[in-house]
Amino acid sequence: IDGQSGQGSSTGQTEQTRTPTQQREVERKYDIPEGSAKPDLSKLGGGLSAGEPNTEKLVAEYVDSPDLVILGARCVLRRRTGGDDEGWHLKRPRSGDERIELHAPVGSPRRVPPELRAEFAEILGDRPVLPLVELTTMRTTTEVWGAADTEGAERPLVALICEDDVHAKVVRLGHQRELAWREYEVELVGDAPLRVFDEVESALFAAGLVASAHKSKMVRSLEGVEATPPATAGGPVGAAVVAAFARRFGEFQASEALARSDEPDA
Repeated sequence: IDGQSGQGSSTGQTEQTRTPTQQREVERKYDIPEGSAKPDLSKLGGGLSAGEPNTEKLVAEYVDSPDLVILGARCVLRRRTGGDDEGWHLKRPRSGDERIELHAPVGSPRRVPPELRAEFAEILGDRPVLPLVELTTMRTTTEVWGAADTEGAERPLVALICEDDVHAKVVRLGHQRELAWREYEVELVGDAPLRVFDEVESALFAAGLVASAHKSKMVRSLEGVEATPPATAGGPVGAAVVAAFARRFGEFQASEALARSDEPDA
């Protein structure tokens, strides 16, 4: 099934029973209109202070079914390399700026972890999960530190400010295109209060930045891309062939977890 799975039944059982880790994520995104200045992070409010910036390269592949079932559930599924949290990430919305993020190991390229596919089993069925968008991001991250609670105590890390230079490649059949943009993200750390956003935004908005109209980079990349309609008897032969291969591939993906645990006929 992948390059490391032919090592006997114990390996398959280990991967089958793996449980994704979960964490809470609270973040906001900001667009950079033409003519905006670079934010002066030395002028954060509320006694916050910015650390030294650090730049790294992040490469991500976002996936979904041809009819965009995962995106329709307001979720995002991606595989990302680079940074300190590389792996598969499934983002589920909660209230306001909060999301729940499930993590699975980075594994093999283009192999969706069965434990994350299982999160959508009821709505996915045998649909294939295929690449949609490839993103390369040069991210410059600045740590934001809060005021110490007591004299001599360590200052807590309360937020991360990320300046992202993004290059997106849409690989959806019939919609291939490339686009680029820059944006900012601010993510709270731990149990930092929402008022930290206000103090950071005082510097971002002063430079001309505005709240983003897009909830994710994938959504921004896919503007204008519609769900693929099912092939019909009167449609092009090529579309029918692609749909047939996709359907079989979806059945293969849906059966992987059962095959790893040696279920009958899997």
